[in-house]
Amino acid sequence: MNEIDFQGLWSLNKVGNIEHTRNILEYQINKNEIWEDELIDFNYIFTKYKKYKRWWTTKYGNRDEKYIGKDNELKTIYDFIKSNMFYNEYEIDKNNADYYLGIFFVNKNELDKELSEFNK
Repeated sequence: MNEIDFQGLWSLNKVGNIEHTRNILEYQINKNEIWEDELIDFNYIFTKYKKYKRWWTTKYGNRDEKYIGKDNELKTIYDFIKSNMFYNEYEIDKNNADYYLGIFFVNKNELDKELSEFNK
């Protein structure tokens, strides 16, 4: 991990003490830990934090802060690493509208089949 890499991660959430964040990140990377056949290195943590932040924004980003519970607040990079949240998966659930919009991205045969099942 070089300084440019770290600054890229830090720019995602500039909350907290930058030196504490750098120290815990280096500590985690230096463990050379393997998780699900992947080395937990800077790129792994960086990718997981980006996914976490996108997931959080999708789920809670449009809410007023007073309606977000303490446990559901956006975690800083430091808290994300300290709590070992990089072990979790952060997938964005499909919205009901996604299923309806999907009808516009099918070929004619699939569309005919969907419409015939719908009209039964």
